[in-house]
Amino acid sequence: VSTQSTWGLRSENERLLNRRPRANYSDYAENQPSLSSSRHKSNAGGYADVTSESMSQYSAPSRAIVDPHASSNTPTQTPNKSQSRPVPGRFLTLRQLKDIIEDIYNSKGKFDIKCSESHLPRETMEQHLYTYLNQKYGLKNLILDWAQSIIAAVRRYSAEDNDVAVFGKILRNEIDEEFRFVQRQLKETVHDLLKVYLRGKYPNKSDEDINLVLKKRIQGNVQEEEWVDIIKYMYNAEDAVSIIVKVKEVIKILSSNTVSPKPTKVKGRSDQNTIPYVDFLKVLLDFQLVGHEKFLAKFVRLFRQYDSDKNGILNETEFRGLLRAIDPNKSDDEINQLLDLIDPHNNQLINFSECVTFLSSELVALMSERIAT
Repeated sequence: VSTQSTWGLRSENERLLNRRPRANYSDYAENQPSLSSSRHKSNAGGYADVTSESMSQYSAPSRAIVDPHASSNTPTQTPNKSQSRPVPGRFLTLRQLKDIIEDIYNSKGKFDIKCSESHLPRETMEQHLYTYLNQKYGLKNLILDWAQSIIAAVRRYSAEDNDVAVFGKILRNEIDEEFRFVQRQLKETVHDLLKVYLRGKYPNKSDEDINLVLKKRIQGNVQEEEWVDIIKYMYNAEDAVSIIVKVKEVIKILSSNTVSPKPTKVKGRSDQNTIPYVDFLKVLLDFQLVGHEKFLAKFVRLFRQYDSDKNGILNETEFRGLLRAIDPNKSDDEINQLLDLIDPHNNQLINFSECVTFLSSELVALMSERIAT
C-alpha cells in the first residue's frame, strides 16, 4: 500500500492539540452523563470541548500538571519560566527518537489500564502523543515544539528503522497498535532460532561459549546457512524465496557501499553472503510490516470512509455503518453484541486499533474476499 505522510508541522500540530483534548479523570467522572444499560444513539463523548479554560492547561505557568498515572498523594509540578522557551528546530537523533517512542508506548500502556479501570475511552496513539507531552512539559509551546520534532524525526528515520516506521503508521492509523507486539515477538523468535542453530552447529560448546558466539553474531554478521535456515523455518516456501531474494539484494547493496564495515572473516569459508544481523532482522521486520499493511488495506479504506472527522475514532452510528459495509448480512443483534464487547461503557469513542482487535474474524473474511476478487 503506497502511503504518503500528510502531516504538516506547527500548523498541523496546532490543529491536533486543539482538537478534543483529554479531560482529566475527575473532570470526566463529574461531567459524564449517566447511561442506562441500553445503547444510546447520541454521542456521549468523554472529551471536553475546547475552551479558554481547557486550553489553559497547556499555557498557564501557574497551573499544576495533572498526571493520570500518579496517585492522589503524589505532588504535582509546575513548570518554571525556563521551560517555556521552546528550542526552534530541535533535532532528534535516531537513538533519541527510539527512546522517546518506547517511553510513549510505556506511558500509553499504563494510561490504557487507567482508562479501563475508570471506564473511560481508550486514546489513539496520536492523542496519547499529546497527552504524554502535556504530562511531561505542560506548556503549549513546548508541547508543540516537541510534537513537531518527533513527527519530523519519524518522517526522517522511517525508511531506515522499522520500529520508527511502525510507530509512524500507528500514529496515522494505518496499522493497529498491537502490531508492535508482533514485531517484538519476531525479534525474539529470530534471536532464539539463531541460538538453537548455533547450539546444533557447535554441540561440544558450553552454554557460556554458545552465548558468546550468539553475541558476536548479533553484534556482527550472520552466515548464509544461518539466515537461510531461519527464514525457511519461519516462513512458507513462497515467502521464504521472496525473503531470501531480498536478503541477497541487501547484501549486494552493502557490499557496494565502501563506508559500510567489512563482514567478519570466518576461517575456512567464504564470507560473500554474510549479512549484518541488524540488516537481516530489518528485512524480516519490513516483510512482516508490508504483509500486515496488505492485510488491513481494504479495512483501512472502509474505516476512513466512516471516520467523518478523520481522527481515528468512530461513534456508534459510524461503527454500525462500518460493520454493515464489511458484512451487509450482519443483524442488529450481532452488531449490538459487538458494540457491547468493544464499547461496554457506551463511551461511543471506538478507535481504529480497537476495531482491528475486536473485528479480527471479519477482517480475515474481508481479506479472503480481496484475494478471491
